[in-house]
Amino acid sequence: MPKKTGFLIFGGVLVCLAAVLLYSTTGEQQGAVLMKIATIRGNHETAEMVVILQEVEGSRILPISIGHDQALAIHLGHQKVAAPRPLTHDLMAEILAAAQLKVERVVITALKEGTYYSEVLLQNKGKVHPLDARPSDAIALSLRVDAPIYVMPELLQDVPGLTLFDDTAPITEIAAWGFAVQTLTTELSKYFGSTEGLLIADVSEDGPCARGGVLAGDLLVRVDDLAVKNVQSLVDHIAARDSSQTLRLEIARGREHHNLMITQTK
Repeated sequence: MPKKTGFLIFGGVLVCLAAVLLYSTTGEQQGAVLMKIATIRGNHETAEMVVILQEVEGSRILPISIGHDQALAIHLGHQKVAAPRPLTHDLMAEILAAAQLKVERVVITALKEGTYYSEVLLQNKGKVHPLDARPSDAIALSLRVDAPIYVMPELLQDVPGLTLFDDTAPITEIAAWGFAVQTLTTELSKYFGSTEGLLIADVSEDGPCARGGVLAGDLLVRVDDLAVKNVQSLVDHIAARDSSQTLRLEIARGREHHNLMITQTK
């Protein structure tokens, strides 16, 4: 056999093999349904929460039980809230970007013995590599890399009369002290076990609050002697006080409360 012909045959085999491998990773997921985050609900006392996915072009849903840490990671990703230091899923997204790997999509693939399974499909130089992942991690990552979420149709549930909503709240910046707040959504109220207080949505790097130990994701409960009930009361209080004075904050972080003293000086 001529050498040139042999190379052509070998090249053709490689192309066919690549096509087979690509199909094996995606062909089994044909018919998967595009989803969106509908809501996160749960019980603060049991530390169990449920993320509810809803099909983009329909009303069927998929509820998945997750831990409260995963729920917060998903919520922050959904709200596009940046932590002052990278969280686990933020780091994963940065590593993928540095390695020039693209998350093509994530797919919730199966339910086995009460546990949901999912795959993160990584694309690299035309090849797709499926990675086994917990659905909560796959979802949290997808929100940080703008990858679509899919679910196999046999897993979806049709629940007539169920009303779902996405009650994303606006973010208000308190620039003088280097932080931003957000009204508690229904999901966050359940997570913190409180309807009062404001979510610390962002903390400016090397700002007064960052230096004082405030983290994005904290719940702001009290400022000085003011019990924080809404954004306007906080804004009015900050505007009326002397900015040179120390700001006393009470924040909730998970199940613990912390009292922090914030100053303008470095």
